[in-house]
Amino acid sequence: MYKLGILAGTTEGRLLLERLCNLPIEIVVSVATDYGAAILKDMPNISLIVGRKDYCQMRIWLKKENFDGVIDATHPFARVVTQNLQTACEETHTPYWRLLREEAVQETSSLIFCQTLEEVIAYLQSKEGNILLTIGSKDLMCFKTLAHYQQRLFVRILPMQASLASCEAFGLAGSHIIAMQGPFSEEMNRALLRHTEAKYLVTKSSGAGSGYEEKIAAAQALGVEIIVLKRPQEQGWSLMEMEAHIKAQLEAYNG
Repeated sequence: MYKLGILAGTTEGRLLLERLCNLPIEIVVSVATDYGAAILKDMPNISLIVGRKDYCQMRIWLKKENFDGVIDATHPFARVVTQNLQTACEETHTPYWRLLREEAVQETSSLIFCQTLEEVIAYLQSKEGNILLTIGSKDLMCFKTLAHYQQRLFVRILPMQASLASCEAFGLAGSHIIAMQGPFSEEMNRALLRHTEAKYLVTKSSGAGSGYEEKIAAAQALGVEIIVLKRPQEQGWSLMEMEAHIKAQLEAYNG
């Protein structure tokens, strides 16, 4: 039977699995966290494994499973994971395919775009007022160079122990931590911006279906300045293109 490996945990990964799980394919899905597993736990006809993998662990996994192909459906900003998987696939001669998240529609004239976190922080250094940070907890330590960060920053994170531990290590008080599972409606985003008295919203250009558009709409409605960390440029396929590609691969495999 055709055997497919998928690194998932994102909305588009779940949508792809919904389209593939009833095909005659053996699908092994690797997710980094219990949260990612919970999203997929009711999906039929897949095998789930949970836990982050470094390059060596990916290479061992690929050699053991001997996949006919691997789909990278990780987050657009999970660059290290993507790079490790690409290298591991090259080393093990495993076909690699990248599933891309659809870009969200943007009104670029009202947004401040930055290529790096350093640019984001440099821009905020010369500003005053509270900041709602919605880029996760992984890069929090970068903001220690921001003046008065413990007073100015409010962070929205997933309700996971690792995320809370990052906030604690960063030195944030509990009143500056919003641990909630999204995506969120425009109304919820408005409420949080008001609650934190934010003058600035920092977000990633995460793409359609991620809650990005609702954040932008809420901030624009309240006159909150929006700073967007641009997503890395990469090559890959859309959801529909990937589904068609896998069906073509399956047809060729079955001869």
